[in-house]
Amino acid sequence: MTTRKQITSKPIKNPLTLSGIRRKLEDFNRGEKGKKRLRAALLIPILPGNGEPELLFEVRSPRLRRQPGEVCFPGGIVEPQECSEAAAIREAEEELLISRDQLEMLSDLGEIFEPTGLPVRVFSAVLHRYRNTASADEVLHCFSVPVRWFLEHPPTVYHGSLIGVPGEDFPFDRIPGGRQYPFATRSYDIPVYLETEPLIWGLTARAVLRFCHALS
Repeated sequence: MTTRKQITSKPIKNPLTLSGIRRKLEDFNRGEKGKKRLRAALLIPILPGNGEPELLFEVRSPRLRRQPGEVCFPGGIVEPQECSEAAAIREAEEELLISRDQLEMLSDLGEIFEPTGLPVRVFSAVLHRYRNTASADEVLHCFSVPVRWFLEHPPTVYHGSLIGVPGEDFPFDRIPGGRQYPFATRSYDIPVYLETEPLIWGLTARAVLRFCHALS
């Protein structure tokens, strides 16, 4: 199986000058500064609870293409014309079938990162008058866990890595070390709350951990 693709180029008709290169790079820089980087946002909903506050979680629908059946908070990609907080609120409204006036925004907990490097902005809010609603297209069901439980039960942290290794058709014989070349590795931690069912782990657990650090 081939993993390569050929990059095409156009013939250069005009003389290549330093001033021309400078002008092209200045145009490129202006374009780069105006680009919106891909980013995501999520919302940690806090239920007042009968006695003490609880965190509300979703179990993703098994029909979803990405991460079906996993535990998550409402969240998604930030659209080009919105801020991260607006995206988190929008996703919560869509996934939990709630209205904006049910949310009492509390905090911006900063960014956490997916293993791929995608930044995810974490927000928290009190969710008032929640009636166990959720979008059947995205959510199988919801459940809640007391905040106190997370404060008293830290997660187990595992270590993972992503290794960028080229395909078999890569010219290994033309680079130093050949197949033994030390290709870049991205290391990351995977927090897991082993005592939860369904299992709370990965990015969702990382968001919970950030929330708990803010309270400690």
